[in-house]
Amino acid sequence: MGLMLMNLGIVVTAAFLLVVLFVVQAVRRRRVDIETERVLAEMVEGTLGADGRGLGDAVILLERSRQAGLAARLHVSGAQRPLPRSVDLAGYRIVQEALTNALEHGTDAATVIIGYQPSAVTLTVDSPVGGRPTRHSGVKRMRERATPVGGTVQAGPYAGGWRVYAYLPTELTPS
Repeated sequence: MGLMLMNLGIVVTAAFLLVVLFVVQAVRRRRVDIETERVLAEMVEGTLGADGRGLGDAVILLERSRQAGLAARLHVSGAQRPLPRSVDLAGYRIVQEALTNALEHGTDAATVIIGYQPSAVTLTVDSPVGGRPTRHSGVKRMRERATPVGGTVQAGPYAGGWRVYAYLPTELTPS
């Protein structure tokens, strides 16, 4: 009987230690996720300047663009939801850059589409081709904003105008 109780005690102790091990691993994984998000946000903000803006502020960008003479429209598809800070800021800055480029290149209109998908957010900015020459440095800046969060930016002629398309994953993974 005493031997069985001793064996039972060993089994209970081992089970308890396994539970503690799983909890410790889960806490460490969460800390890594939080740290990864913090580092990505610093990378994006370091490139862009930290002002706390996000895609929820796109209306402000469009209003400023309208004040500057651009007929700007906004469409949102999918269920709007909170995004990782770095993705939210990168998205805001990409839309800002695309609208700025539209103004700089002499276009008179732009349509912004923000698409919320289960594991990403997409940004599409369409505008007519303007009459002013371009160096495409704005496209480079948009890519610099998307890259730290694992996103991509494509830009070029589309349907008689110019399209900027950005894909930003919302599930960040450590690189």
